[in-house]
Amino acid sequence: MGQAKQRGTFEQRKAQSQTSLASALLSGMDAALASAPEKLACAQGCSYCCHYHVYVYPHEVFALADYIRTLAEDAQGQIRRALLANVERIESMSVDEHIATNIACALLQNGLCSAYSVRPSACRQHHSLDGVSCKVTFYDTASPMQNIISAQRMANSARYILQMTRKLRASGYDITRYEMNRALLEALSDPGCRDRWNQGQKTFITVVDTTTEI
Repeated sequence: MGQAKQRGTFEQRKAQSQTSLASALLSGMDAALASAPEKLACAQGCSYCCHYHVYVYPHEVFALADYIRTLAEDAQGQIRRALLANVERIESMSVDEHIATNIACALLQNGLCSAYSVRPSACRQHHSLDGVSCKVTFYDTASPMQNIISAQRMANSARYILQMTRKLRASGYDITRYEMNRALLEALSDPGCRDRWNQGQKTFITVVDTTTEI
């Protein structure tokens, strides 16, 4: 009983440490992005980009998982069901097919991100200076139109992410980026993910769609 209690305390401390790290890294990115002066077209209720294929770092997945666990049981169940539905839907898709398909994020509720405060870096850095391009590319995923973006904002985020990944790699952590739906579903069901991340191993063993590109 004593050993079980000690282990529980250790696991709790470890999870808290990972959550604190994720929070610090995400806050740091917000600070880096805040220095870009351009006015964005992004606004509350605009959710075109919330249907994209998204890669996430393990610490970001843990931040999302920890946040979801603070929600009411029915809200947690709704997110888990949405994640599972997304995973089943993309199971037979190639990565390119997934990228070309609009699939609502499992965290999107009534047009709003239900985990906005802990959204991953891919979501934080994504933006547009013109909402028209977002609408066009949403309804026509084959459109050659590109979002009009802030070069300074992208440079700031790229610089910060590069510094962040270097620090994580130097500390021995896995810095692979994983497809978000399956990674988050695994994080919510397999406690071993955190141990693998701490040990620099492949964090989410069920995820095939990964990238090491920053």
